[in-house]
Amino acid sequence: MTAPLRLGVLGCGMIGSAYLRQAHAVDGVRVTAICSPTASSRDSALRLWPTARAHGDRSALLDDPAVDAILVCTPHAHHCTDAVAALEAGKHVLIEKPIATSLRELDELELAAARHDRVVVALPLVDRPALTAVADLLGSGIIGAPMEFTSMLDVPGPPRSNWYYSREAVAGPALDTLPYALSRLLALTGATPSAATASVTQAIRHRRCLDGGTLTQQVEDHMSMQLTFLTGQQALVKSSWCLHRPEDYLIVRGRSGDIRLDCWRNRILVRSRTPPEQPHHTATWEDTPAFGIDLPSADPEHVKLTALVAAVATHTNILAESAFTMRLILTGLATHTGAVKVPPAAGGAQPLVDLRIGQEYL
Repeated sequence: MTAPLRLGVLGCGMIGSAYLRQAHAVDGVRVTAICSPTASSRDSALRLWPTARAHGDRSALLDDPAVDAILVCTPHAHHCTDAVAALEAGKHVLIEKPIATSLRELDELELAAARHDRVVVALPLVDRPALTAVADLLGSGIIGAPMEFTSMLDVPGPPRSNWYYSREAVAGPALDTLPYALSRLLALTGATPSAATASVTQAIRHRRCLDGGTLTQQVEDHMSMQLTFLTGQQALVKSSWCLHRPEDYLIVRGRSGDIRLDCWRNRILVRSRTPPEQPHHTATWEDTPAFGIDLPSADPEHVKLTALVAAVATHTNILAESAFTMRLILTGLATHTGAVKVPPAAGGAQPLVDLRIGQEYL
């Protein structure tokens, strides 16, 4: 029997706590240490995993011989530094997004991953059953040639009146929520954009948060990217912290139908002339008939920890696609508004959708 992966959790805030709760249900992982500079956070973490050893600083956690892998859940500006330090200490690492807050940091992370014989799992993950289901639908030709893509993740904003809105966060949705919307679009198409245009704006200056706190916001609250592919298709990717109603979806519009993936609810809607081969039910989309497909759901932290265990077992890095996504976002963030120089393609990515139109009449 293989020994469980011994995990050290660096950062015990909301996300770190979510991992601690889910780790009990993940085969092949055991939390052996937690780390936070705040005593109250350490106490809360130990209530979720009482057998873990508590550390008050990062060095002690990295030196802990009972830790095989580090889960980086610190504030955004520390993610890259913490991940590189974990690699230098001989630990595997799972990095929450954003995996870097500057192009210089991203270069440093990729060099460290190449230099050390340890596994890096960088979020967001793109190998998800929901995207595979959409790819299968596109491959079946049910909506004809895919012509246009839209990927959006809009929320009112983080509910807590804390560092997320300060300069310490470096950026707002550009680094926090846009990576999800962009990474799944790039994974689905499997294609590198030939051109990209970014728009970064701030619509809210003084904000009241859901915890009742008020603050003066120091980061942008809206970023969008318009992507164009060599084959002529276009994609819009957007994330906003301004809208009252959260929405998280991916839409593919084709020559003879449309597909909509509700990413939070793991539901697919298909408008097409013929029903999908997958098990489905009757539904409506924008007051028009559609076919509905309900997919199994899973807790996101459970999925991430399972991916880490599998990656360490097979000694497989999950970095290239996330690094490409972040490089594109960081380039757009630096540009602020205007044309973006598209970075080199992520190595080893296999297209899920063939975007070639071919010679048929459309």
